[in-house]
Amino acid sequence: MVCKSIRVKMKRNFVSIIITLFLVLCANAQSADLLKLIDKGEYVKAKTLFGQVFSEDTTSAEYFFTMYSYYIKSDNEDKDYLLAYEYLIKYNQVSKTKIDKSSIAREVLTDVYQSKDIDRFNKYIALTEDMPELNKEAKRICYQLAYDHIQQTQSIEDYKHFIQAYPDAPQREDAMMWLNENLLQEYVQSNNIDSLKSFAQTTSSDIYRSKALSEIDRLSFSKALKENTVDSYMTYIKEFPQGDYIRVAKTNIERVQYEILRTQNNITDMIAYLTTTPKTDKNYKEFFDKLSYCAMERYSLLAMKTVQDIEPNESLLNVFARRYAYGLDLHRINMLLETFPKLKDNADVIQAKKDAQTLETLKNKKDLTLEDYKANKSLFKKLDAQTAGKIFETFEELNSKQPKSKILNFGLQKDYIYLQFKNAQSMEMNMFLTETPTQLPQSCNDVRFVSKVDSNGYDYYDGSTNRDIFYSVLENGTWSNPTLLPSPINSRYDDCNAVLSKDKKTLYFSSDRGMNFGKKDIYVSYREDINDWSNWSEPVLLGEEFNTKDDDYVVALTDSLIVLTQDDTFNPQNYICLEGKTNFSWLSGKINTKNLTSPQLTKINIYDKQTLELKNIIHPNENGFYAVLKTKDYVLACQRRNFYCPLSETVPELHYIEQMVSKHELVTIKSPFDESGSLTKTGRKDLEILAESFVNTPYILTIGVHSFKLSQKTDGKDLSDKHAKQIYDILVKQGMDKDNIVITGYGKEGIVQGWEETSSLDIGAMMK
Repeated sequence: MVCKSIRVKMKRNFVSIIITLFLVLCANAQSADLLKLIDKGEYVKAKTLFGQVFSEDTTSAEYFFTMYSYYIKSDNEDKDYLLAYEYLIKYNQVSKTKIDKSSIAREVLTDVYQSKDIDRFNKYIALTEDMPELNKEAKRICYQLAYDHIQQTQSIEDYKHFIQAYPDAPQREDAMMWLNENLLQEYVQSNNIDSLKSFAQTTSSDIYRSKALSEIDRLSFSKALKENTVDSYMTYIKEFPQGDYIRVAKTNIERVQYEILRTQNNITDMIAYLTTTPKTDKNYKEFFDKLSYCAMERYSLLAMKTVQDIEPNESLLNVFARRYAYGLDLHRINMLLETFPKLKDNADVIQAKKDAQTLETLKNKKDLTLEDYKANKSLFKKLDAQTAGKIFETFEELNSKQPKSKILNFGLQKDYIYLQFKNAQSMEMNMFLTETPTQLPQSCNDVRFVSKVDSNGYDYYDGSTNRDIFYSVLENGTWSNPTLLPSPINSRYDDCNAVLSKDKKTLYFSSDRGMNFGKKDIYVSYREDINDWSNWSEPVLLGEEFNTKDDDYVVALTDSLIVLTQDDTFNPQNYICLEGKTNFSWLSGKINTKNLTSPQLTKINIYDKQTLELKNIIHPNENGFYAVLKTKDYVLACQRRNFYCPLSETVPELHYIEQMVSKHELVTIKSPFDESGSLTKTGRKDLEILAESFVNTPYILTIGVHSFKLSQKTDGKDLSDKHAKQIYDILVKQGMDKDNIVITGYGKEGIVQGWEETSSLDIGAMMK
């Protein structure tokens, strides 16, 4: 019906136009022929003549009218009412005779609507700007069609185009809301902070700007959390002073600072902490003990002065004074006495000062003799290499002039070496001085190492002078390209001169990191798998039998011989050979990392199995692997917030308390009481560890006590109740809130499978 109506009205206009233009067209016979063909419906013939008739004339009224006539015919396969209308407009623009187009325009709108073609609507809108009512109606329909289309495609790009193309569309607000929602979701899913920031700056919606800023806050904190450094948290706090995670960020800064303080052993940082933090702080004692340890191991007057100011300990000070004065350096001894005047009556310090003055006299003597050496041999045995060096050079010169004179078995040079290692302490290694072999042993023929400053190295920056260790492996006669050893072997310090043990499990190298005795000291690291170059334990600093106040390097080693030097030119004349047991015994394992991030932040306490004295604190690497030099039998326990770990002689097992709560898991351990019902030393330590794991946490500790004696034919209920009371008292004494402890005696009832006939504790947790 619509097409018929258009056809009738178009025909009327066509007749009037034919009459109007008859005279004009008569001037062009070919144009008239075209119109006749079109009127007869011979459209194919007419179309073939268009190029001939109007080859050079496509701007005339005749051309526009002919094209209009062609495209307006309803029975023409090429009919296009919108295109015909466009030609009609162009005709009116160049012809003196105008054709009324208003009625045609309305009918064309109906045709365009039936096509549902948005592009045609846009074209129609552009052609009807002088017809406000039709133009407005066309826009309304076009907006709806375009909006229906983007709702079907659900494309972000289509929504963007709609908003840009139709700024006046009533659906624009809904489209903006959809676009904001989906852009925000896309940026959040991609964790794209920059895109979210750009979105927040450009969106006109206050609601979505607020949501974007909230997500930026969250993602920025997640980034800081992943980096887990003081700088990353400080950057977050600076960027989001009112952020949702400010309190957590500040808490984490304290935690990271604590971890740095705990693992890097920086004396200045520890002194700053201890002198600005109240003694009631939960970490205070740990760092006080650590500073005491550092003071002793690093001969730090400042550290020991701080320790004595905080908690005077005469016994500790006397040990420190004896070790500090060991080198018989008069200047150092005077500094010791200036710092601690009370030591003026200390027998060791008095003797050390007397010996130092004797040595000073010898230093200033112009004509030293071998008799001077013989007379003071006992004095020289007390010296370290640095103090004795100059005097020994003089004695060596004298000795060289008298080659038949032998002062000790190995001569003066061996005396000098002996002094460097006089203070050996390790009974496990039991090293003793020996002659340098004619040919040095080869540690590993198919592995070699190089130390260099490299842009691919660990913590490299422009201007860095710190070296890192690279390794190459000989395979099928070809050396592999040097590969950087991972952390914790390489560090931000100078790491160099690696030597691998014969079994390829222990790596010796030199570094100036941590709590060194002097400059570069010798460290060792251990691995279980000789084919895995990425999984090494935290390096262990060897003792004073290997390390001096100078640079120390391992040159070569076997199962019974270790060759060292303090000379970084590696001159064989300066090699020192020690013979004894060099294949160290290691206690190693891998902690459970199922619920752990950053396993290297977990503290592993090493206790003497007999005395339960804390002997060492180590950390696993990022894979959870750990190793410690074993000189006696140990028991281990891990410490980590929100985790519980009982004492263990093998691999410590960390239990995630939140998982114990959510999954109602129980941890069963051996009863802290022996067969006689007495609390054992190991049992008490286990309870102390248990209390420390739950103090200041949002959990209630539950304990089921199963206690009985095999010799008694009772259900053990009375005994387990008694034990429960003792355990409760110990936990409260260790700082636990009494309201956060639920402990019950069960006797022999309800024992976990596998623990039958064994006194045990079932440990659980629940939320407050």
